[in-house]
Amino acid sequence: MKKILGLGKEIIAVIILAVIIAIVILIKIGSDGKFTVHAESSLKEIIQTSKLNTMEYIYNGVATKYSDNKKTEEYYVRYHGTVKASIDFSKVEVDVKKGDNKIIVSLPPLFIEDPIIENDLQYIFTKKKYETEDVVKEAYPLCKEDINNKIKDDVFFKKAAEESAKSTITALTKPIVDTFDEKYEIVIEWRDNNENN
Repeated sequence: MKKILGLGKEIIAVIILAVIIAIVILIKIGSDGKFTVHAESSLKEIIQTSKLNTMEYIYNGVATKYSDNKKTEEYYVRYHGTVKASIDFSKVEVDVKKGDNKIIVSLPPLFIEDPIIENDLQYIFTKKKYETEDVVKEAYPLCKEDINNKIKDDVFFKKAAEESAKSTITALTKPIVDTFDEKYEIVIEWRDNNENN
């Protein structure tokens, strides 16, 4: 199993987000009401289609196809699949607590993207009669379901994805905030998991 920090094409969106969050923070601290409203609306417009892939797992797994009565194993399919955890930037919220010298960045819950299955499936059939033309059509959803079931129970995946997101956003935002006022601490919080349901 391979873990990769998702900083490929999305890095530009992350940098834009960091700069815009910093602008919103600086304007709020600067306290000009008109600019604050304008900056917040601009932030929403720019980040609405942006996302940060915080974790990418590559799974090498084996899924089992059962008969309709769920008692007979028809075949096994070996697959290579990728699954990503992401954050929807359009739901990121920023709040400046001047009295506490804190900048609260509130992140929405992670969402798990639809797994991608590679085209190199390998089959082992329990009987020749199960080797039909329908196998390819049913194998891909079967493999996706297998990965999704594994991710549901994988506490490390979620924790690592959340830590990756926090580190990335802090690393990109803190230097900009520090140039304005080093006394402000950036606090990153996660909102309720029920939000994505």
